[in-house]
Amino acid sequence: MTPCARVGSPMWTIVRLTVLETWRRRLLSATVVMTAAFFALFWFLLRQMHEAIPPSYVQSATTALFAEGMAAQYLGLFFVYFLIAFFSIFSMIGAVSGEVEQGLLAAIIPRPIRRYEVILGKWAGFAFVQLLFVTTVMFGLMAEVHYWFSNVPIVTASSVQGWMLFVLEAWVVSAVTLCGSTFLPAVANGVVVAILFGAAFLAGSAEQLVTFAPQHGAGFLYAGVVTNLILPSDGLYRRALHVIGGPLAAAFGGFAGPFGASQPPSSALVVYAVFYLAAVLALAVWRFARRDL
Repeated sequence: MTPCARVGSPMWTIVRLTVLETWRRRLLSATVVMTAAFFALFWFLLRQMHEAIPPSYVQSATTALFAEGMAAQYLGLFFVYFLIAFFSIFSMIGAVSGEVEQGLLAAIIPRPIRRYEVILGKWAGFAFVQLLFVTTVMFGLMAEVHYWFSNVPIVTASSVQGWMLFVLEAWVVSAVTLCGSTFLPAVANGVVVAILFGAAFLAGSAEQLVTFAPQHGAGFLYAGVVTNLILPSDGLYRRALHVIGGPLAAAFGGFAGPFGASQPPSSALVVYAVFYLAAVLALAVWRFARRDL
């Protein structure tokens, strides 16, 4: 085990301080309140959907009810996708640049702590917070769906795989935002990453339209591939939907149109996203090592 990996090392101190900072800035408390509001709204939506189903239909159409429950779950996961991304972006936009402007890092760096420990410690600390957040939001949503549509399970091998992809999406977006913070001021960084995320979603949505407009298939697919190389967040989201949907994924993708996963990326994107994450963190470490504090 390397020195920087030991509990009590400077990097682990940064990890602990980053986790505490999310609470001190009321980031977690505000997120908990808004997430609770989302759960309440989604519960009301599921209740209305369930009450609109005739009792005779409930007793006879088990497969159709499963499909309706999964469609509701798709709708919720679409919101979770954006919730995770914006939580990651707005939590990390000033992780480096903001503290440089305030003079905080200038007071820390002269002490026995290496610059790469600051970057990796900040990302690891927030990655832990993201892990808790994604787990709570995703499985909380699935528990609500299961309550109203009992034949839609909460924890399966597919849902666990989907959860891992959503966690990876969160980690990728936070790493990109952290890296951007080593180059740009906080506001500019937030704008750039938000636009990249929006462009990736737009191109991914266009890619799903291949099913409905095959004459434009090559252009749509090309746009999706290029944006996934630049920022694989949308590809991970589509892959997660495909995995969670299982055998009915194509049908759900057609139902959801540009918001579904009728044209999901292959599993190779997941491997690419892992290397992409490592490369972005390496770039952040390289840039911060050369930044004037």
